[in-house]
Amino acid sequence: MKTTKLMKTFLTTLCALSALVSAVQANNANGGGRADGFEQVIVLAATANAATNALGVASLRTDNDGWTNSTSVKVKVAGLAAADYNVSVTDVTGTNAYDLGIFTVSTNLPGNFDDADDYVWAAGTNSVIVSTNLTTFGAGAFPLPAGLDPTNVAYLYIFDTNGVVDYTGDFTSLTNLAAVFYEQNVSVTPGTAANAAGKGKIVLSYKNGKTSSSFLLNCTNLPPKQNLSLNANGVKSTSTTTTPKGAVTVKALPHTKLADLQVLEAKDKKGNVVFSLQF
Repeated sequence: MKTTKLMKTFLTTLCALSALVSAVQANNANGGGRADGFEQVIVLAATANAATNALGVASLRTDNDGWTNSTSVKVKVAGLAAADYNVSVTDVTGTNAYDLGIFTVSTNLPGNFDDADDYVWAAGTNSVIVSTNLTTFGAGAFPLPAGLDPTNVAYLYIFDTNGVVDYTGDFTSLTNLAAVFYEQNVSVTPGTAANAAGKGKIVLSYKNGKTSSSFLLNCTNLPPKQNLSLNANGVKSTSTTTTPKGAVTVKALPHTKLADLQVLEAKDKKGNVVFSLQF
């Protein structure tokens, strides 16, 4: 399982801007797999047709549980007139439109999605603040139609039954970016340790104007008490030693940009690759 080439490009660019974002979960150019979880949340822009205090957020989310891949678009709005509203998206060309479905705005507060959109829906930095004078709410979750790759999702529209657009959203821009969550798990590839087994995990996130990242590696069936050098993209990052039972746990890769990580190799003192991971 590898991070897409476009994902790497976005992440590298946005790390410099203190942001992590990408709307891609498609295979990379050299045949890699998909990320295990990704969610990008944007603040919607209300048009002149919406009420003055109308607010909204939308999220594009993908999941890979090892068996199935799913992608969905979720919206949550406040302050619109109570009625039914349609949601559509276009691809990056801007010419192909896809109707996702209908959701209802009423005086009932929408249920908690328990996803990234809730981080921006609450009060706080880079958040949509729902004031007490907003009395109508609506929310909807829609799967992407077959044939529309999440890589190509670009623009979102919310409009009423008369075709009047009340909100617009742009998944290709940083302007209204609110939160990003990305997680990737990969399996260990055995080297000289023919029975090596385990997983490595990268987590990247952007929330409340701050970026964070974490790394975790667990591997077993290794030679006991062996000194290993962990090389990230060919450059030594850190050293570790296996336990008497031949296991190793690594919780950080110093001097390594996790968004740029492609290959991690564990080498013995002779330079042999004991095991590796491909991100």
